[in-house]
Amino acid sequence: MPPCTCALDFDNPPLLQLLPVSMPPSLSQRKHVLRFSLAFYFVSPLDLKSLAQCSRLFRYAVYISGAQRLIRDFYGHRLTLVMKQYSQNTINMWPYLAARQKECITRKHTFLTSFLGKASDGKSLISNRLWTSPDNSKQATIAARFLLTRLFFQVSIGLTKETIFTIVDVQEVVEGEIWSVETHSSCGKEILYVLEATCEVIGHPAPRLEEGNAPRNTIPIPLRADWSAYVHQHLTRSSCLPPLLEHLKWANSEEYYRGISKLWLSRTEAEGKIGAAKRIVAERYVLACVVGNSISGRRMSSTEMAQESNGLPSQIQRPSREDIRLHLFLPAHHHVESVHFTSSDGKPLHSAVAIVQTPAREYFILKDNGMQIGCEEDGVAHVWMQILRCDAGGRAR
Repeated sequence: MPPCTCALDFDNPPLLQLLPVSMPPSLSQRKHVLRFSLAFYFVSPLDLKSLAQCSRLFRYAVYISGAQRLIRDFYGHRLTLVMKQYSQNTINMWPYLAARQKECITRKHTFLTSFLGKASDGKSLISNRLWTSPDNSKQATIAARFLLTRLFFQVSIGLTKETIFTIVDVQEVVEGEIWSVETHSSCGKEILYVLEATCEVIGHPAPRLEEGNAPRNTIPIPLRADWSAYVHQHLTRSSCLPPLLEHLKWANSEEYYRGISKLWLSRTEAEGKIGAAKRIVAERYVLACVVGNSISGRRMSSTEMAQESNGLPSQIQRPSREDIRLHLFLPAHHHVESVHFTSSDGKPLHSAVAIVQTPAREYFILKDNGMQIGCEEDGVAHVWMQILRCDAGGRAR
């Protein structure tokens, strides 16, 4: 992930080259290594240092015992892939264990000390296991982004009473595009499908609804037919399918690519990693600004949404059963001319804030999900100035 993408995009850990344990014991003693390594699983790391100096057998077993601790604390798909690559009976897994522990501690600390962690105030939590990102290195990032988007809508509609919940699992459904988020609360268990770019909810997966896991006193939003078909196609087809943004429609395709200025896109190529980060934020803004019916509500065609956004009467057309394609439409006033991480006077913006220049005006947005928190006339909204601890110009205080 390029730098400066957002405040809560946690860095992926570096790939480590793990090495075999040196100085193995004699062949007659090797049959005891596994037994001792299992026993050392319960010994504190400080005491293990002393045990490693007792004999070659103990030393070898101490190094091998790192794998047992990994299985206990970080079991998941990521560890399974590493175990397939390296033999836990001969490889020193302690460096990988230390890297995963550091990753978990760093991510949790980054979140708790961020504006989002302080705004959550312990009311919305991410489970300890999820901080280890057991199955996908992006799990903690998606969980944090989901909390941010939830906070955004709470602020937008003025919701004060909220349900205390814990995010217990996050799984990738469509690579790079759609995730499932599972939460537990006093009302029960709930599973939502969200977009990776914005973490906006697109509905509940139907199979889970049949199991009766929906929270009490709520009306679950079913996954709309077009979204359901899109997910099903990606799960069942082995051939390459067009990405989500290929379903986007916008005006003036001569000057804009997926709603983003072609000229600006070419200029960002010369900015290296910073340019790549700006392009990611631009795509998040585009998905955050598509007409609402693109994501949820009544299914509409791109033509209907274009007419409605232009204030023209649109004739409601009942979609045929065969036409279950996704229709995403971006209004012209949200076309992206450029994205900036600094203010007009060259000063850096708050780490969570970016400025998007559109054909009509500038908007202040959250880097993490592309959603608007202010405009050039009024500056950053007062409530977001308090949450982010920034000034009206988007600069950190």
